[in-house]
Amino acid sequence: MRWSLALLMTFLSPVSVLAGGIEPIGKVGQVDWINGVVSIKAGGVRRAGSIVVGSERYRALYEVLLDLRVSDGMKVRDLVQVDPKLRSKILKIVRSAKMRGIRYLSDSTIELSLEVRIWGKEGVAEALLSSDLKSKMPPLESPEMDRLRALERRIEAIEEFLKSLGYGGALQEEPVPEYTGLVLDLRGTGFKPSIFPRIICEGEELYSLEMVDREILVENGMVMYTDSLDLEKIKDRVGENPLIIDVRRLSPDKTDPIIGSNLKLFKIQSLQNALKRCGVVMVVDR
Repeated sequence: MRWSLALLMTFLSPVSVLAGGIEPIGKVGQVDWINGVVSIKAGGVRRAGSIVVGSERYRALYEVLLDLRVSDGMKVRDLVQVDPKLRSKILKIVRSAKMRGIRYLSDSTIELSLEVRIWGKEGVAEALLSSDLKSKMPPLESPEMDRLRALERRIEAIEEFLKSLGYGGALQEEPVPEYTGLVLDLRGTGFKPSIFPRIICEGEELYSLEMVDREILVENGMVMYTDSLDLEKIKDRVGENPLIIDVRRLSPDKTDPIIGSNLKLFKIQSLQNALKRCGVVMVVDR
């Protein structure tokens, strides 16, 4: 009875495209965004004391990598098509894929996974950074941007007027928060992780490739993906006092979070310093 109920629940339960940070790519691949690993299942045979995997599985891994999201509206495939050097680097990464989860079966065949890392030296992200990404990224467009900037200018003008009347003292006494990082809660939005996500505020980039330390980016990733808003588990990335924002809006391809008109908040120096160090965590669906 328990088995039947479990089987019934399996068929009735909705299937999530992104579950626990793991997302299927094509028919054979998957990407673990939380651990930064792309993998496919493969079979091998023992030959001359080592395991040999067929070349078709490496080709399959290459195709999986081509479908990785780089940023909103862009996949690795789009960059490889116009950059032969990048194609060579991606192929080199594929050829050096690690064999993981090796299982020796009774019929003398071998089951395993071929894995490559997104982050770290000689990872996918480092290869992508060698391409001219900025010129290839689609421009940010928003019909509301001019209106919001005009509104911000009006607010600043009102604040200056109040200060001239002697009402600015109370505002100046408010302490400036010292943020140690940024956490964006994206659960329930349909958010799709990417390698280089941007944070947008009505057409303006509040966080992008140009703002971060490249060495930290290559080693640790532009953001840390997690499926739990447990501050104890992410404090190494965002510190003891991160700014936490509940995000409800996304870019057209659902890869870039869009926050409200908090432009002034993002100009706080402590937060700017944290962003430069890639002190950003994005919480995805479990």
